[in-house]
Amino acid sequence: MNSFFQLLKQHTTKTIAETEIIPYPTPKLKQLKKESKDVIARGKKIFLDLLLDISPSIVIMHGKTTVDHMVELLMRKGLLNATSVNLNEKIESMEQRAPLFEIPYQSGKIGKFFGCRHFMYYGQRGESFNSFKGNIIKAIESI
Repeated sequence: MNSFFQLLKQHTTKTIAETEIIPYPTPKLKQLKKESKDVIARGKKIFLDLLLDISPSIVIMHGKTTVDHMVELLMRKGLLNATSVNLNEKIESMEQRAPLFEIPYQSGKIGKFFGCRHFMYYGQRGESFNSFKGNIIKAIESI
């Protein structure tokens, strides 16, 4: 992941956020599913408030579960409509779209959201992510 973000820093000084959207800190996703729905809902609200406050130009969502959570949060907030993203699509296909979707922030700024496989699959040089890296760089350069 550090290698990926070093690459991005060579192309922009814009705010870039990366997230897994795990709304409550647990060591494993299985443990998160055992948590109270109220705790998880509160974690999602805090996450969304922070995201909207920071208003990053680029948001990189790694992992299909992250994309699912983000879409749910943004739809509930009215910032994204149901036809913007096909959640039945595989994450590898989502990677090829640049960006996956965009949302307007209250400030008038636009946030571009990208979905990709989890970074645990990146490796040292991220060769299997080359297409995704190219899409991100093109998007960064267009901002």
